[in-house]
Amino acid sequence: MAQVFISYIEEDSNVAHAVAKGLELAGFTTWYYRRDTRPGVDHYQETAEQIGAAGAVIAVISADTPSSRQVRSELTYAHERGKPLIPILSGITHEKLEKHPWLNLILGGAVCIGVTSLTIDDRVQVVIRGLRDLGIHPDGHPPDGSSGPGQPARRRRRELLMVAVASVIVIAVALVFVLAGRREAHTPIGMVAQGRNAQGFGEFLWLKDSSVMIRIPAGEFVMGSPGDDISSNEHPQHGVFVGEFYVDKFEVTNRQYRRFCDETGRQYPDDPGFPDKSGYLLRYPDHPVVNVSWEDARAYALWADKRLPTEAEWEKAARGTDARTYPWGRSEPDGRKCNLADKNTDFTWSERDIDDGFACVAPVGAFPAGASPFGCLDMAGNVSEWCGDWYDAGYYGGSPARDPGGPLLGTERVVRGGSWLHAAVSQRCAVRYSYVPIFRADDLGFRCVATRSLQRE
Repeated sequence: MAQVFISYIEEDSNVAHAVAKGLELAGFTTWYYRRDTRPGVDHYQETAEQIGAAGAVIAVISADTPSSRQVRSELTYAHERGKPLIPILSGITHEKLEKHPWLNLILGGAVCIGVTSLTIDDRVQVVIRGLRDLGIHPDGHPPDGSSGPGQPARRRRRELLMVAVASVIVIAVALVFVLAGRREAHTPIGMVAQGRNAQGFGEFLWLKDSSVMIRIPAGEFVMGSPGDDISSNEHPQHGVFVGEFYVDKFEVTNRQYRRFCDETGRQYPDDPGFPDKSGYLLRYPDHPVVNVSWEDARAYALWADKRLPTEAEWEKAARGTDARTYPWGRSEPDGRKCNLADKNTDFTWSERDIDDGFACVAPVGAFPAGASPFGCLDMAGNVSEWCGDWYDAGYYGGSPARDPGGPLLGTERVVRGGSWLHAAVSQRCAVRYSYVPIFRADDLGFRCVATRSLQRE
């Protein structure tokens, strides 16, 4: 996999090619469409894998870029994965960018690293410095001037390539940015260490939204279900490596979501109409927010300088590394471990022999006995949770073995975790659902993740 993914439209292919060559001369590896797509390989899947593996994404932005569905999909996918973004503006100004909401949203929180010269060579060097600042270093170095067979020819090729870089790149303004959600880097949002939880993992206070986050270490876990389990969309069971991340210990609460709405002007969710919880958003601040769409959840995550989890991150946080069925282990749900459709509900599937004490949603963290191996609460029961990925029932059949981020395109978003409305069997960690992004329900909420911090454990 390449270190740098380059996104561009066909009209800017000469720029993309020249940038790639300049970076490769410096020892970086790059990938871009048309040159590197393999025959017979699904383009969307390969693109998603390359973006997921890349350390940074370079976007060549020109006047026609905003109308490109391909570039929009690539940059949105990279943005949702928290990938650092380096836009190179070619014949388009920031004023023109503001006329394109989706592109302005993705680039709007970027912070300038600093370009002081307009020479071609300096532009390439600024990109390289930006990559180094991100901790991305060359896999190797260009051949030096030492003697040996073929060295003069290689030196000549390097010289010609440098001339090509200088002659092809015609960029009106070149800026290098590091994507930092939608906030500026000079007012970064950090963490304050809170010690270790009962499971032995570090907990941190995320200052922006006052949430408690748990550090999930990098490593492999078992994702999905074996062949004798219920749904085919959970097959095949497979090993997945997920890099380090931080996950909310609790589902996002009414208190947190109301603050987000008050600060941004976003509309409050519709009242769910729970019989015993009128005025739900305002009167039950420590309950999970519900009746939020995927777009609502994503907007909150951006405001909080976080993002929605991939379903691989969600499942790892829920089940740990021992392939357990439920967050707490392999035993069936009972009234102590999660809030589900029990004797207090009146559905045909209600578990009449279980009493969890709630007829609908419960305060977050009300079931400590149901904690996951990392200490996350309510990963089963209470409310189901939006994830960042597009949904594909057959995705596991060819998903990447490292940090899978879901399909590049789709019509529905992944939803994970059972809710107060679901039966016991639906509380399993491997269960996968999906809804269209505008869907809202009284048993659907979310939690967030982050992949950066100011203070490490």
